[in-house]
Amino acid sequence: MHYLTFGPTNVKVYRVSVLAELDRYGEAVEANGGLTIPQDRPKSRTSHHYAEVARAQMWTGKLEASFQSLLKARKTAPQQAKYHPTVRETYSGLEAAHRKALALTIISS
Repeated sequence: MHYLTFGPTNVKVYRVSVLAELDRYGEAVEANGGLTIPQDRPKSRTSHHYAEVARAQMWTGKLEASFQSLLKARKTAPQQAKYHPTVRETYSGLEAAHRKALALTIISS
C-alpha cells in the first residue's frame, strides 16, 4: 500500500529531507521549526522524518536535540528505527561526539 498525499505538512517534511540530503543542515533544522506532524500520518514516514531531523541537528552541534529526535523516531516506529541506516549513523556520530567531549574534559582537568 502506498501513502500518497500532498499538502503543507508533506511539503515541509520533504523540504527538511532535501536540505539534509544536500548537506544544508542548518537550513534543514530551521525548516523543521514549527512543523507539527498529524497523528494520522504513517508511523514509518514520521519516524524517517525524525531521523532526518536528528542527523541535521547532529551536524549543527545540537547534540541533545539530535538525541531527542532519535528517541522520537524510535518511539514512533521502533523496528524501523532500530535498523534504519540514518538512525544508526546518527547515533554513532553522537556517540563519537560524546567520547570526544569526555576526552577533552579529562585532558583539560
